[in-house]
Amino acid sequence: MSDLLGPYGYQVKPVEVRGCLHLKSACCHVGNDTVLVNRSWIDVEPLAGYELLDVPEEEPAAANALLLNDVVIMPASFPKTRALLESRGFSVRAIDVSELQKAEAGVTCTSLIFSDETKRKLHSKCRRHGGIKPGAQQREAPGWPTGPMPKPVLG
Repeated sequence: MSDLLGPYGYQVKPVEVRGCLHLKSACCHVGNDTVLVNRSWIDVEPLAGYELLDVPEEEPAAANALLLNDVVIMPASFPKTRALLESRGFSVRAIDVSELQKAEAGVTCTSLIFSDETKRKLHSKCRRHGGIKPGAQQREAPGWPTGPMPKPVLG
């Protein structure tokens, strides 16, 4: 992976994962150089330089959160973690993913994030194929973040 991403200016650091499905189950960047983390599931040494915010012991899977337009999207089933984030000044939107959590799925692995350009291309393609009628209005879900999409952060 280092060989692939190095030419683009990214540095790849391996992180040992244990006791969970994948890295995003154990930690996620939530903004302001802060990583929400379950230390019992990963080696946090490669995260040096970030502020680590520990999930409560009784909510071990709560580190799987998604930062989108300065809003942390997270499962509604982790109220203590939500309160922790909000007490630190983070804007949080909790959603019900309880059925997905039965298979250790979270908000990161069940999300597809499109850039504005990709959304325009998809919209145009759908129109050409009759899926969206000309003049149809796009509607945003109430309470969801809007505006330009953030650039992905690797690391």
